[in-house]
Amino acid sequence: MQKRIQSWKGKFLSKADHEVIENVAHALPSYVIWVFEAIYYPPETFLSAVLGQNPSFICKSIFETQDIIKSGVHVRISLGLSVNILNSPWLPNAISPYVISLHPSLVDAKLNQLLAMDCLEWDEEIVNDLYGS
Repeated sequence: MQKRIQSWKGKFLSKADHEVIENVAHALPSYVIWVFEAIYYPPETFLSAVLGQNPSFICKSIFETQDIIKSGVHVRISLGLSVNILNSPWLPNAISPYVISLHPSLVDAKLNQLLAMDCLEWDEEIVNDLYGS
């Protein structure tokens, strides 16, 4: 792609045209991932998806990368509204980024439920209650 853009640069494209094409080309991989997630994993994220019945070759191929991606990815927390406490790799630990707990109140709980209401700090009372400290 870069070679084609370079060959067009001197012939037909202005510097602005060249930059627009280059920006669009760089955004394509992100767009393709978004489309794949919408088609193949609509109810959940790619990291928590399971292979359905009678998947296509493409779906199987993409799904094969799930374990590799899980081993090196961490979730961006932001406000923690969509980060599942138990099923998302959000801990800053390369070996074990998942919370391991059988506490019933953590099932389907989101990370923002562990934060204090008025600031972005841990609610120590809730965290201590969960872990018996």
